[in-house]
Amino acid sequence: MPFTPYHLGPALMITAAIRRLDMAILLLFSIILDIEPLLFGLFDRGFVHGFFHSYLGSSLVAVLGSVWIWLLWRRVGPFLSFFKVQLKSNRVLLASAIAGVYSHVFLDSFLYPEMSPLFPFQGNLMYRPELNLTIYSLCLCSLVVAIPIFFLTRSRFWGKIWGKR
Repeated sequence: MPFTPYHLGPALMITAAIRRLDMAILLLFSIILDIEPLLFGLFDRGFVHGFFHSYLGSSLVAVLGSVWIWLLWRRVGPFLSFFKVQLKSNRVLLASAIAGVYSHVFLDSFLYPEMSPLFPFQGNLMYRPELNLTIYSLCLCSLVVAIPIFFLTRSRFWGKIWGKR
């Protein structure tokens, strides 16, 4: 998908379903891969989905990004704890990052013929141009559905009814 918030809907649905994952990390990593086609587009090469839009490349992004966030957190964590922002654990950080990038690659695999999601194997067997509208609609609908679910399950009142994290 182009550099848009379309990936946020499925990411929110994942965090609503798997409550142990970190929402902020999953949301960040569900869109961070779109920096690659954006950079290709800025340098007049077209919006190409390359190596980082494969499971191998996205795994690299998730691992290196998680390490970077963990190192950064050691410096800014004490400041952010004042605002009640916490890093749950390294495992949750990595699991959330992987869930974010994998959901991104999975959804984009249906939309872009130039992708090789199973790199080093070339080609995209999942490419289905007839599903473009379906995928975009799924992403938008999941955003509309996930926002109320997220707030209902995590608010103080509803959290007591639905069970806190």
